[in-house]
Amino acid sequence: MLGPDGIFKELKKRLIEKALSTLAKQVHNGVGIFLGENDISITTLADHIDYVAQLIGPEHVGFGLDYPFDLDGLDRVLAARKDIWPEHLGYRSGMKFMAPEALPELTDELLRRKWSDDHIRGFLG
Repeated sequence: MLGPDGIFKELKKRLIEKALSTLAKQVHNGVGIFLGENDISITTLADHIDYVAQLIGPEHVGFGLDYPFDLDGLDRVLAARKDIWPEHLGYRSGMKFMAPEALPELTDELLRRKWSDDHIRGFLG
């Protein structure tokens, strides 16, 4: 019998597999609140990417940074539109985003995890 964590993990797996049946790519981003605890470490991001790639195949996994170059502007929008970006879901000042400059490190991490050059090119778009 699965405990609460096991049930949640199984549900996530089934949702990802179901989404694949209607989408060509399952796209990840470098937004910390979507990776857990506002964490933008390369290891954490690579863990998420690798998990989905193992479920559905790396050819179905893509990436978009969603990097805001104007963090002050983002903070103003988040503060002004809490009806759209609620704080209880993590949308607040201090959100972390993986910077474009970190892409080579992410690529190195995926290579270390035995991703092929072709899969990495497909993932990065």
